[in-house]
Amino acid sequence: MLATLTPEPMTVTQLSKALRMRPTQLEQVLAQNRDRLEARGMVLHGATKSDIARAIKLPSVSNGDEPTYYSRISRDQEQHHA
Repeated sequence: MLATLTPEPMTVTQLSKALRMRPTQLEQVLAQNRDRLEARGMVLHGATKSDIARAIKLPSVSNGDEPTYYSRISRDQEQHHA
């Protein structure tokens, strides 16, 4: 997944297609591996109200009972070559 990400944010749909996954599968992978992926440079971008229908839902970092919606995912440019 990290090799597919770019510094330019990709939509959930774009990333799902590139990885040949359904968005629900991508959501599961991110939920299970979020800390590790973020430590290696993945950046989640919050969804606007108009993006929620196409966004993934992950537990909030500050309150796991409240979901946060993300519509785009990128890779930190400084981490990109690491």
